[in-house]
Amino acid sequence: RGATTTAAAAAKRYAHLVAWDENGMSSLKRHAGELDAVIGEWLSIARPAAGLHRSSPAIEDHVRRWSAKNAPGLQILPLVNNYNNDEKRWDGELVHELLASPEKSSELIRQLASYLVEGGYPGMVLDFEQFSLKSRGQDVDFTRALGSHLRSIGKTLAVQISMNDAAYDAQALGAAADEIIVMTYDEHTEE
Repeated sequence: RGATTTAAAAAKRYAHLVAWDENGMSSLKRHAGELDAVIGEWLSIARPAAGLHRSSPAIEDHVRRWSAKNAPGLQILPLVNNYNNDEKRWDGELVHELLASPEKSSELIRQLASYLVEGGYPGMVLDFEQFSLKSRGQDVDFTRALGSHLRSIGKTLAVQISMNDAAYDAQALGAAADEIIVMTYDEHTEE
């Protein structure tokens, strides 16, 4: 019982804040005191160049201002994903194109580092989903390069993974990132 209590006390408490659900901010206001970090889901990689896209600058700004005033100890960790909002789907092929191109990968790392520094964020969360097994080793290489660069400027990297997806090399990603966040919920569609 003592070990469980110690582990629970040491656990970090995260919450996701998605820009597309207006209830998110209300929930954050009610629960900010119970959290260590909020993961802001307002960044994605986008075509044509696999560069950084900010989907909701107004929401991002509101969360930052509210948190600074009302929950100054709450960390805000922006999340970057490969969800294509226009097509309403995860773009695994875009992840492959990004990871297969050293130029595109380096440019995205530069953009992410600049974004974190300019925004005063302590780190970020990487959430690339539904990419193919052909990108598995490249995903680890990108994560290693991104994590190394972010640590060199005093920032952290967490990676979200699904344990039921063979495209993720959990052990290698765990070594490349500062933290792993395991997605244990069920994803499905009505199709």
